[in-house]
Amino acid sequence: MNAKRIEDMIGVLPKRKILMWHGESQGNQNTMVSTITPDHNMLSTTQGMIQALHVGEHIRSVMGSDSCSPD
Repeated sequence: MNAKRIEDMIGVLPKRKILMWHGESQGNQNTMVSTITPDHNMLSTTQGMIQALHVGEHIRSVMGSDSCSPD
């Protein structure tokens, strides 16, 4: 990548990346499910949905208000 391209990208690169794992799925509750259900069809459990909602609330509190921020 040339120096001009890097200078152009500095203003658009994210200042923060958030990595998270999915919440509990059917495969976490019963490992035998993965023998008959492909990963992309694995459903979240009720507990997994609750975990996802809590993570979403936490990310919102870390990122700020409902409005869009350039940061």
